[in-house]
Parts: sequence; structure tokens; C-alpha cells
Amino acid sequence: MKNFTLALMVAAALPAASYSTTALADATLYGSFRMALDAKSGSDLDLRDESSRLGIKGEVDLGLGHTKGLFHWEANVDTSDNKGTMFAPRQAYMGATGDWGTLLVGKQWQMHYLWSNSTSDIFNAADADAGGRFLISGFSGHWRQDNTLSYFTPKFGNWQLAAHVVIDGSCSDDDGEQDDNIDSYDLNLKYEGERVYLAASYGNIGSNAGGVDYDLDSWALGTRIRINDPLTFVARYENQEGSSASLYDKGGIATDIDREVLEAGLLYRIGATTLKVRGTQYEENNTGLELTQWAAGVQYDLGSKARLFLEHINNDAEDTLAPFDRTVVGYRLDF
Repeated sequence: MKNFTLALMVAAALPAASYSTTALADATLYGSFRMALDAKSGSDLDLRDESSRLGIKGEVDLGLGHTKGLFHWEANVDTSDNKGTMFAPRQAYMGATGDWGTLLVGKQWQMHYLWSNSTSDIFNAADADAGGRFLISGFSGHWRQDNTLSYFTPKFGNWQLAAHVVIDGSCSDDDGEQDDNIDSYDLNLKYEGERVYLAASYGNIGSNAGGVDYDLDSWALGTRIRINDPLTFVARYENQEGSSASLYDKGGIATDIDREVLEAGLLYRIGATTLKVRGTQYEENNTGLELTQWAAGVQYDLGSKARLFLEHINNDAEDTLAPFDRTVVGYRLDF
């Protein structure tokens, strides 16, 4: 990371007096470059980018005793064949933090993912089938939605609360009609101890996203438990119920949704090497569909800023969205 200080000089003249003030911003330039050789069953071998990114974040001294300003910008950097959009925005938000909590506004990660879902997202491969295939409780673009408002309470010992609201986001107007102002929201609670991490989330999607009207309620639980120094257990459970009616279905037929996922994994660290394994069980209670996935990998850390990884993801042949297996060999460099 590269730290630097930006000095902004603001001067104003008044009839009776003149004065100048200086506001200081401590900013961090950071990045993560990731490439991998991807062997996907039924496809050609591919050397590709694995979600590289570049960003800047920091704090601004507002001259207030208990409040600082915050800013954060992050964009995609495609290091291979530029299939993605170079500098496509990943995060762009501003806010403030103090002993009253933290308030953020803009394009940002949803707390449902960061606190609950990410506990079992332990692999380096950037494909949806490797990490996000069964993140069923995604709220109106849960990864990084724009037009969002988040609030984090101060920490109460090891406990903290957070709320996240998507307000008329980019996914809310695909049908050309104005929808509800509140696209989705989620409420979150986490406990973070020395060896045990627990998180719970409840959320609702109540308007249009991607051309489909939703009315979905979602619950999620996530945990990380350091059993001993080399061994860590991770798991998450999600349940989602409700309905969605396609806006392009002239019959207006509603589709009931009742699905759940249970995912658990282990990480075992031996020096600079970490062994990883994870299993996933997905069920649609209304249709009877059951899918499984398992994944295994090894990661070797080259100091604290670089790593090599080898990972294999085995998907269920009945999974129409990912009826293939994937093996990835990659290199990641952070700064």
C-alpha cells in the first residue's frame, strides 16, 4: 500500500477579517493483480484475469473532535484479453465515522455478503461457480450495488449491528416503469471474538431487479471458528422464500421460491501453505431440485503480499448453470 497526504487549502476573505483553513486527507493507494490458467471441462485452456482491481481510500480531517470524513473508490483492472471493461467501477462511496458509528453512501458491498456470506467464500478463483454460485440471498445486486446507504453502529464489546438499504438502484427500472424507492434492505448482527466469528442477516427484496418483480425474504447465518492454530472451520446457511413474477410474462404467472443452502469448509495452515476443502448442498423445496458442489485447493503465500494457488471446483452434472468442473492455477500480487 502507498500512503500519501493531500493538503487542500481553502481561503476566504470577510469584510472584518480574513482567515485560512487547512483540511488534511490521509489516502491509501492499493491494488490486487490476479491472473490464472483456467482449465474448464468442455472448454479450451484459458489464461485470464481473476478480478484484478485498483483503488484509493482514506480519511479526511473535518476539524471535528469526534467525526472524520471517509472516501473510497475502486475499479476493475483487466490484465488479460480485456473481456471485461477496464476501470469498470467496483466501489465508489463517501461517508463519515465517529464514536456515533459509521454512515456510508454510494456504490458499496452489501453487509449481508461481507458479514454472513463471505465466511465460506474461501477460494481465489473469481468465477461464480467457485464462490458465488449458491449465494442465494443476493439482494438486488448484493455484490456491489449503487445508490446504497449503510449504517454501522459502534462496537459493543465483540458485538456490532449494521443496516444496508438500496434506494432506486440501477437494477430497479429495467421495465421502463418507476418502481418502489426502496429496492431492498438487510439488517445484520455480528460477534467477533478471538477464535469465534458469528454473523446473522435478514433482508428483503420488494421491487424490480433485472426485469423481474420480487417479494423475497432471506435469512443467512455465517461463522468462522479457529479450532486450533492450524485448523479453521467455516460455514454458512441461507434460506429464501417468496415469489417473483416476470414482467415479460403476459400471463403474469407468479413463481414461488423456497430454497436453502448449507455450505461448510475447513482450512488447515502449515507454515506458508494453506489446504482448503468445502462442500455445498443446495435445495429447492418447491421443485425438489437438489444440487451438490465440492471444492478443494492449496494456497502458498509468498510473504504477506503475494500467493500462488491451485484449486478444483466440482459442480453437479444436474446444475444447468454450471454443469462442468474447473481447475485453476493462479498468482495474486497485492500492494
